[in-house]
Amino acid sequence: MATRQKFYSDLGLCVLVVALCLSLLPMSSAAQTAGKEGWPKKIVISVTGGEAGPAYPILSGLGRMIEKHLAVSVGMTSASGHDSANLLQKGEIHIMLPSAFASRHDLRGTGPSEKWGPTPLRAWLQAQIFEQNIIAKPGIKSFKDLEGKIICIGPRAVPIPEIIFNTLADIHGVDVKKVRMVKWDRPTEAYDGFKAGRFDAIAVPGFYPTALTTELLLSHPGHILHMDDAQMANLQKQLPWVMPLTIPPGTYKGMDKAVQTPAIAMFLVTHRDIPESLVYSMTKMVWDHFDEFSTFHPTCKKFSPADVTKVVDTCPYHKGAIKYYRETGVWTKELDQRQAATLASLPPSVR
Repeated sequence: MATRQKFYSDLGLCVLVVALCLSLLPMSSAAQTAGKEGWPKKIVISVTGGEAGPAYPILSGLGRMIEKHLAVSVGMTSASGHDSANLLQKGEIHIMLPSAFASRHDLRGTGPSEKWGPTPLRAWLQAQIFEQNIIAKPGIKSFKDLEGKIICIGPRAVPIPEIIFNTLADIHGVDVKKVRMVKWDRPTEAYDGFKAGRFDAIAVPGFYPTALTTELLLSHPGHILHMDDAQMANLQKQLPWVMPLTIPPGTYKGMDKAVQTPAIAMFLVTHRDIPESLVYSMTKMVWDHFDEFSTFHPTCKKFSPADVTKVVDTCPYHKGAIKYYRETGVWTKELDQRQAATLASLPPSVR
């Protein structure tokens, strides 16, 4: 009898130990799916420019984080910015990284997006703010001095740099017919041409400090053209998707003063109808594991929750992202008002 009692006592102890061990294991598949109702079985991320583009290391790293922390499979595809919006509209992708310029057209179904109409984009992670710099030879002190000169501008397939340049020319009274414009496909074409003396100025995007610009200004005289506040305000009046960006003094050789230059926001978006719980989880994941996220690309270190203020007037935020930013004190009543104003400006089908 004593032996039998000891057997059952030992058995009970074993059951308790096993139960305790199981409680310490990672969540079971049933537990993992709790709260994931409506989540896609696979999240597809579209990368403009493919693996050669600057967005690839950021978005591929984000995909790895989603698989690791949210236990959802992720696939990658490549498409142009506006084509990505069409894929998002059809439910073939779930995350994309448009510019403020592209998202304004995508939300309204205008320009290149007219073929498929408005897409209900919703921002969830404010990302890169990239400048549109014009680097000029020392003798060119202002935009007006570009008349009669040769400027290399690009990328060829992207309309943004030329739109900004033509608007700046108008603001400064520059006759664009007197400016010879050459298009580049790869940024090295512009930089090498500047070094060889083929171009008087080059229009190049970047995230300061840009390695190519650093190398150029270390080896050749030149400077980034500065815009004052009045000129910037005029530019923003005509191109509301442009924002000012200040490059600090000392960033490049010979830069003893801060330089203000046009910039454009890029931000991660998803579809309005993606479940709130998924977007909340993705947003929280990035900021909870920002030390991991910031290793994907140098510009990731510049991501900030506070930059919601730079995006909300261009693209409305997803409810799941708003929930997270409200919980962390970033989202305010003022942002509620700005979100409402942005939604009111959009076609009813995408509000």
